[in-house]
This record gives sequence, structure tokens and C-alpha cells, in this order.
Amino acid sequence: MTKSMPYGWPSVRGGAVGVALMVCGLATSAAAQELRTGELQSLVVAEDSPTILKYRAVTAGFLTVVVRGSADLSISVTDDLGQLVPDGRVDGDLGGNMGAEQIMVTLTSPAEYDVRIASRSGRDQFKIAAGWIAFPDAQRPPDPDGRPTAAAVLTPGTPIDGTLDSTAGDNWDWYSITTATDSIVTVLTEAPEGDLVLESFSGSDFGTPVDRSDQDMGGVAGNEALTIRATGGQAVYVRVAMRIASQGAVPYTLRVGVM
Repeated sequence: MTKSMPYGWPSVRGGAVGVALMVCGLATSAAAQELRTGELQSLVVAEDSPTILKYRAVTAGFLTVVVRGSADLSISVTDDLGQLVPDGRVDGDLGGNMGAEQIMVTLTSPAEYDVRIASRSGRDQFKIAAGWIAFPDAQRPPDPDGRPTAAAVLTPGTPIDGTLDSTAGDNWDWYSITTATDSIVTVLTEAPEGDLVLESFSGSDFGTPVDRSDQDMGGVAGNEALTIRATGGQAVYVRVAMRIASQGAVPYTLRVGVM
């Protein structure tokens, strides 16, 4: 059973700080462009290839992106590895208009981010505007296991106890396992409190899970399980996340087995 994810998309008018964006993909220009508050720019997106705009935040703050087009558009904001920032995707079809989307995300650290505009109904020329509010007090220390490049290594038969706490900026934990031969890997979470989601990833795509569990086994919202076909010598990545990011501290136990 897959539960719907809540999203918010308030509109924010930026101040004097502009938003630096670099347009690539099928944009109207491949050169670096700056999108200033209150100005519109026309870009092009194809159904099979999102238009990606690079944004570098020089401090923590709030980024708002607004798009309008005729196709069925969505907005995603990811880090440099492609994983969504918290509440980083919207496809809300404002006012029943499939091409009307807007999102505000909190960027908690200075870094480079991707703004991805995707179409599900063909090629489209759309308008985009963005606003930036610098807010250094929103900065949080880096999450030690919040990126796949810092994933903890799983050992079959050895349980791992972890805790998620969105109030402390700990929204998810990454793990990896590499088997010597082609194998079946089973991963389970046990959490008597909180509502967890368990996801698996392969290769270098950390934005789209290969599989996702939100089935609440035995009626317990934190109990999830995934069965993964692992290729020998290739790392499999697993992410444990909270379905709702405002639950407070949620302890869990992660177990893994290999056949």
C-alpha cells in the first residue's frame, strides 16, 4: 500500500537577493542565466527529459520556484546527488491546471542544488520564476548518514539500531550492502512508534527508488520490508525515512539477511 505524500507550495516574494540559476538540458539557452525576483523566463521541457537548473545557495534559506505551462508539469528540488530535499517535490495542479506548480523548500546548508522541471504530457514551453530568502538561522549541521556516500555498511545477521528525528535535521538514514555473488537481500525495519518508509536504490540514481515499502506490516506503521535482487560485487543502497517529517524522534531496528 502506497500512501500519498503531503506537499506544501506557499508562494514567497524574494527580497533583494537574486537567485542564480544555470540552465541546461532543453532550455532556450545553454549558457548560465540569472533569474531575478519578479522576472519571468521561458524554457522548454521534453516529456522524456527534465529541464535541470543549477542553484547554489551561499547560505541557508528558503527557495521558492513557480512554473506555468500547458503540459502536466512537476517541480523537484534535489541535492547534488539527486536525492530530494525534504518536501522537495510538488505536482499539485493548482486550480486544476496541470501546468501550474509552485514550491517552497528550506535549504539548510550552503551547497549546490538542482531544480528539475519535468513534463508527463509531451514537450512544452513554460515560464518560470524563483525567489530566495536568505535565512542563516535555518542552517543545520550536516547529517552524518544523510547522504548515500556516507552510508553505513550492513552486515547480514547483525541488527542495527537507529533513530530518526526531523526536528534535528535527521530525516533519513542511508545503508549499503555488497554481496560477493548474485543474491536475494531482505531488509526489515521494526519501529513501535512513528511511520517509516523503506526504499532501495541501485547505481548512482539516488532520486528514484527501485523499490519502496510503506505497507505497515502487522498494522504497525514502522514495520517495513523489502526483498532486493543484488548483483554480485555491486552495492545496493537502502534508505530508511519518515513518511511524515514532523514526528519527532523515532527509534528503529534494521535487520538484513542474504540468501
